[in-house]
Amino acid sequence: TAEFKSEWRSFTMETLLPLLHEGPEGKFVRVVYQGSDFPEFELWEALWIDAKIAIGSMFFVIAYLLWHTRSILLSFMGPLIAVLSVPLSFVICAVVFGATTVSFSNLLAVFLVVGMGADVMFVYTDFWRESEHETNGGYAERLTWTFNHGSQASFATSATTALSFIANLASVIRALRQFGFFMGLCVLLTWLLISLIYVPLCIVDDAYFGACHRWCERRCGSGQQRKRRVWGAWANLLQKHRYVFFCLSATCFVIFLGVSIPNARLGASLPSIFPDDHNQNRVSAIFDEFKSSSSTFPSGFEEPKRTANVCQGFNFSHSPDCDLLFCEARAVEHATAKGECRCMRRAHDSGCAQTAPVTSEMLLIGVEAVSLEHMETMATFASKTNLAANVSSWQANTPEDLPMILLQEWESGMVEFHHLKKVSLTGSRKDATPKTFCGWQEVCLCSGALRCVTSDSWHAVAEPLKLDVADDSQRRLLDPGDGGGMPCDTVAARFTKLQKQRVKVRVVFGLEPKTETSLLGGDDGEETWAFLELFDLRQPWAQRNLYSFCRCMPQSLRVTTKWCWILDFRAFVVEQKQLPFPVHSSLFHDMAMQAINEDTTSATSGQRYLWVLGSKVRGMYGSFDCDVDKNSGSEKILEFKTEWNKYVKKYNDGAWVSAKGAFHVSTSWVTAEAQGVLISSAVSTVAVLLSLSYVGMLLITRSCALSMFVVLATLYVIVGLVFYITTVTNSALGLIEVIALIYFIGYALDYSLHIAHKYGSLKKADDKQPLREGGRHAATSMRLRRTKFALKSMGGATLSAAATTAGASLFLSFCTLTIFRRLGSMCLAVTVLSIFAALGPLPVGFLCFGPKNPGLCCKVTPRVDHDVSRDSSEARARE
Repeated sequence: TAEFKSEWRSFTMETLLPLLHEGPEGKFVRVVYQGSDFPEFELWEALWIDAKIAIGSMFFVIAYLLWHTRSILLSFMGPLIAVLSVPLSFVICAVVFGATTVSFSNLLAVFLVVGMGADVMFVYTDFWRESEHETNGGYAERLTWTFNHGSQASFATSATTALSFIANLASVIRALRQFGFFMGLCVLLTWLLISLIYVPLCIVDDAYFGACHRWCERRCGSGQQRKRRVWGAWANLLQKHRYVFFCLSATCFVIFLGVSIPNARLGASLPSIFPDDHNQNRVSAIFDEFKSSSSTFPSGFEEPKRTANVCQGFNFSHSPDCDLLFCEARAVEHATAKGECRCMRRAHDSGCAQTAPVTSEMLLIGVEAVSLEHMETMATFASKTNLAANVSSWQANTPEDLPMILLQEWESGMVEFHHLKKVSLTGSRKDATPKTFCGWQEVCLCSGALRCVTSDSWHAVAEPLKLDVADDSQRRLLDPGDGGGMPCDTVAARFTKLQKQRVKVRVVFGLEPKTETSLLGGDDGEETWAFLELFDLRQPWAQRNLYSFCRCMPQSLRVTTKWCWILDFRAFVVEQKQLPFPVHSSLFHDMAMQAINEDTTSATSGQRYLWVLGSKVRGMYGSFDCDVDKNSGSEKILEFKTEWNKYVKKYNDGAWVSAKGAFHVSTSWVTAEAQGVLISSAVSTVAVLLSLSYVGMLLITRSCALSMFVVLATLYVIVGLVFYITTVTNSALGLIEVIALIYFIGYALDYSLHIAHKYGSLKKADDKQPLREGGRHAATSMRLRRTKFALKSMGGATLSAAATTAGASLFLSFCTLTIFRRLGSMCLAVTVLSIFAALGPLPVGFLCFGPKNPGLCCKVTPRVDHDVSRDSSEARARE
């Protein structure tokens, strides 16, 4: 009940787990534990621990905001405003696309939007502080000036960053599409909320706490002027050694690329959500050493002894009311050679008079006509038997035509029709003939692959009856399940030691999967499949088909253990209910429910392997362990999948209409195929992303050169992140790594976009303290002025934004759950690489090769935003 579950949860979380955590750990003792709902409880425990760490990261962000803004109001309200974008984005996605699930990636969005929101907040804060000196001091004029300068700079980066996330719509992985769109929406809403709420809060902060800010500036000095001097000195240092820095940056890029390529390896499988030393992973490792109960105690597949009720199959007296003879049959071990008949013989079971002749009655199966020559051959054949030692002579009587006989192997459904002839031979009795000896009866199979099932009183005749007769027109409705002529049976494990290493394949019958998925919205589990209307296990042929599929599988499939309900159902019906299999259609559902409720010893007991609707079986699946290592590589796994494709296709092509539609699934198929999909998806998404970055930057700056600089800086960060993943952490490029690579490219764009945007937006009104030309070439002087202006304007804001993101990511690196820990470490790495590229290689590139007057890419007439020939004395005075 719900009350019991709640009490169990409280007891486990509050009392039991803390007690187990304090177990006697030591060098020789290690305690592991498992119980009902323990994985779920330990997951919630880890989430609670990580939530505390997340709170610590938020306090770090607030503390840094407090140091940068010198405002308690802005420091606390800013992150709250940014976090509001997450629930708003979730509501929009739920209303528009029907995506109502919350995943770990949605929780990660909280960390990302705080970092991106801090970037926008720092930009607006710096421009708000600067507006006091650039305007007459009125709040309306200051607000207008802040929006004019800050909104353009922040929206340029926010829009491009949002596009970088939305570019994930090109991915074939829906999880990437969903989170990419979700994060793109979060970034835009973060910018909008901060612009509409945070900037007006600056007026409130200045009105009520402005005196405090000015007192701090008088005591500590003007922070803005001090920062501008520091960034000016940094620009001068880069200018002085620009070619050295450029060579160092290019060398780092080559080293990153050269080392990453040979160390890169694919690993599409998802890691455990818990760390390696966590209790759940210890329990899993211990359980891997044991076989599962179902494989240790497998279902019995040995066929029980078959009994048959023969309807006139051995009735040697012709009844005029009989139109068809029938006998239960089985396949012969050795095929009958052409022109030979294999015979079964038994003595007459009825007495006879002492003077009565000895008779031999022969039933010839598969002989359409009997000639005089044939009768002479049969008389000779009878005289050679040991039973004919006391018979003087044989005479064949006129053959008698009997109705055609139907031979059917019930389980496989193999059916043969044959002509049936009866020939009676009469022999004269000798004086020494025993009184009780009256003769014998023989049944001879002259055609086909089936013979009637006989009782113990029948004995095989060693010598065949040789009749030169043509094979009559037999008809087979289904070949036996012999694996297509290949050896078929389970195989012994040769390549895998543990069951957990083996590829597990599941074959589903009766269901139709829906392969069409929505672009963003989540699909309900029940909407991803439907029952096949034509699938009907009541039909005997459907039962035969499924039984044949599971009973004897080709050895090329390397099946070591199989769990197939139809095999256990047959054993239940034949052994416990003493009924023939397949079950008659009118009895199937009743027998199936009895097997579900009464058969508790088989490996497929209950409804685990069935879909039961009401009291009707609508579908089933079989599970097969295969002796192929699931970690053997995608190429080998996909080759093995091809074998299953062939077998399932052959089954569907030959199955009865009510048993068609089987398909197979395996996590190993997904893992193997995901490796190729991950790489192709990542490459296409990164290509789209870089293209969008170029176009977005081109629209904002109208400079082809600046757009290319930003793309190169982004590529620099991507290569650096791949180097960190493959070399520093020695990790494989799996799903989490590809997700991080794509998600965090937004950070790689953000800081470089700020610097490049400001480099291209220098105007006369902005250049209050121009430098001396210091050289002969006007282009060199202009590059230095633009680079210094960009660093003075945006260097502090970008560095502060990177510091808050790096601080929050550092806290994530100490989380319990693996996904948070790994994403946090990669977010920290990409933040450090991005701010390094934005403040180092990118300004160096501008100083060496930057455009003198950017913005001419989309203009017919050149734009001159700065007068290079400004009076040098005025410049020196201002400096």
